[in-house]
Amino acid sequence: CTGGALAWVSAWSSLATAGKVDPKVSRKMIHIGSAPLFVLLWPFFSDSATARLLAAFVPLLNAARLVLAGRSDGAGGAGLVSAVSRSGARSEVLKGPLFYVLVLLGATLVSWRSSPV
Repeated sequence: CTGGALAWVSAWSSLATAGKVDPKVSRKMIHIGSAPLFVLLWPFFSDSATARLLAAFVPLLNAARLVLAGRSDGAGGAGLVSAVSRSGARSEVLKGPLFYVLVLLGATLVSWRSSPV
């Protein structure tokens, strides 16, 4: 699941960086697709008590990637920044995109397979 999340974001980041997809489209596809795809994979996790924590590792890892990309001074994470920010500013990654991932982390921990929705 973590590999799938990284592949999803990396694919759209690469397309935006290469100029094959408008960065706006890339950003929208990442935001529109990330959470639903992740939640659709919940049934593939085991029924054990630790599955919730294992699943929460996916958005936690994405949050860490965003923090590193947003705080980096070098070229590291430039593709990620251009793919998920509106302006291309690193500081923007630490706002909306990070909040989005933290909400997904909270939803995973609180609503793991028990949400009536």
